[in-house]
Amino acid sequence: MHKKKPTLNDIARRANVSIGTVDRAMHNRGRIAPQVKERILAIAEEIGYKKNIYASLLASKNKVKRLAYLLPARGQDGYWDLVLEGIQHAIDHKPIETFELEAIYFDLLDPKDFLRAIRKLKNTGAEVVLTAPIFDKEWPDMMHEMKRLDLPYVIINTSPEVVDANFLSYIGPDSFQSGRLAGRLMNYHCATGGQVLMMPLEKEYANARHMVEKREGFLEFFRDRNPSVEVITSDFADFEDQQAVDDYMARMLSENPGISGIYVSASRTYLLARALERIESAPILIGYDVLPENVSHLRNENIQYLISQNPKLMGYLGMKACQEYAIYQAVKDKKIIIPMDIIVPENYQENTGSYVLVENQLLAMRRS
Repeated sequence: MHKKKPTLNDIARRANVSIGTVDRAMHNRGRIAPQVKERILAIAEEIGYKKNIYASLLASKNKVKRLAYLLPARGQDGYWDLVLEGIQHAIDHKPIETFELEAIYFDLLDPKDFLRAIRKLKNTGAEVVLTAPIFDKEWPDMMHEMKRLDLPYVIINTSPEVVDANFLSYIGPDSFQSGRLAGRLMNYHCATGGQVLMMPLEKEYANARHMVEKREGFLEFFRDRNPSVEVITSDFADFEDQQAVDDYMARMLSENPGISGIYVSASRTYLLARALERIESAPILIGYDVLPENVSHLRNENIQYLISQNPKLMGYLGMKACQEYAIYQAVKDKKIIIPMDIIVPENYQENTGSYVLVENQLLAMRRS
């Protein structure tokens, strides 16, 4: 005889709870005490219960799934514009369900506007939200609001130190290793006892966890591999004024003539490249991402290396994770680390499509 498949009723009897409580625990919906949910999931695993994903799909047929994202506004930064392109591509890519997407934007440079944007989540009716906790001090406020709304979330770009029970997945770069990678590239051009300049080129970068991790990775690399090199860290943040950038760089290089390289840990690298165009025997420049402005300076060799964080892929996979949760009430991968590419003039190619990770393989997928 075939062994009877375990059912929700079997779990309910063993856990001494109602079948409704088991359903909420197994499908991650509604309110349930964490210790009760943990006990139910442990029993389900012990008796070998498997969710019927096909039944779940049939039950949700023709139901519109409401998704939301809370991200920096369009037009402020080319990096985030690429992330938004990836999100839209995920929505457009022949989904098996109908999705409605609610967009909430905030000012990339204003933590207070981020807090104002959080309050808009309650009006979305979303089942899951995609966001980026780029303001470290304000992140607990967002967690509190999502807990109040019982709203699951997927995180991209910045991996916070603390998450809660509503956290589903992190998709993005390993910022610490990104900083170490930049240090490795820079070290190829450093003499013993030399100097390098590190510029986050971010307002209040100490409140941006991903920027702090890049800095720590960069510093650690030189402590480990070439401690004779002095790393000068700059907190210059007046990057919206190109003349201020030009004047600052001229003064910094005049005061520190031993600087052989500059590391910009943001995608605004082109602002430094413009300033260095006016300086004879300029240091090498390492920065981030294949924005058109950066690529132009890469081709002219005002930028020597770009580290691509694949923002379009990150946006695509982040929204796909939200879609996955909306359909199956679960997300397969708790963490997907986006690979970083080292871009030089010889290997840069125009991106005519997007790339998606399927079954741990990198597959090219072009626009139709």
